[in-house]
Amino acid sequence: MRVNSTSGGEGASDQNGHSHQTGKHYVSRITSAKMWYWSADNDNGRTDKWDTAHGFIQC
Repeated sequence: MRVNSTSGGEGASDQNGHSHQTGKHYVSRITSAKMWYWSADNDNGRTDKWDTAHGFIQC
């Protein structure tokens, strides 16, 4: 999925994640200990703000 497509925050990129009515969440990092860190794409289609941490899970 495409995140940060509007100018203002991070540069646009393609990421693995999901989207729904409240926004897009994507995997921002996977560690060697299999921790998956999720971020929220704070792009409303008009302005992009810096993304924020959404959570993490160990697989």
